[in-house]
Amino acid sequence: MSLSSLPVRTFDRAAITSLDHFSEFGARAAEKLGKSVRTVRRLVEKWEQEGLAGLVQNQRADKGKHRVDEDWQKFVLKIYKDGNKGSKRMTRQQVFIRAKARADELGVKPPSHMTVYRILQPLIDKIEQAKSIRSQGWRGSRLSVKTRDGKDLQVEHSNQVWQCDHTLVDTLFSRPAWQNS
Repeated sequence: MSLSSLPVRTFDRAAITSLDHFSEFGARAAEKLGKSVRTVRRLVEKWEQEGLAGLVQNQRADKGKHRVDEDWQKFVLKIYKDGNKGSKRMTRQQVFIRAKARADELGVKPPSHMTVYRILQPLIDKIEQAKSIRSQGWRGSRLSVKTRDGKDLQVEHSNQVWQCDHTLVDTLFSRPAWQNS
């Protein structure tokens, strides 16, 4: 069989052009959405097949919950609390090492270090907040400000909270004379 006897495969120019167009569109859309080009392509395919219903993302039933046994959670919290009594100090890493050793004793899979950290984070935040007299300030990527009347403001976005320091003298000088009376 010779090559000349094989059927010549023709390409649909419109399909090639649309793929080139999608590459440009996909790259721009991915950049705007903060997603990969492949993710944008999957979203477009789902939209073409299922319409708007295909774009709805299902929420996990266990979102926000730890996927480790409750006994492990209690163990991790107990080890951290016991390790930080009095003048003793125990880090999250040391808690993970103890949890890993306990899992080896029991012959089970240990929780990952990030799971241990996630279990401990609310407790650590609570302890840090209790230490705070007035303003906690920056804690990681979050800003917390405590007002004079005891309210704790969690700042999520820039310009969400402004600070203005004024005394009575400042307000007297900033107002026109006719408003001072």
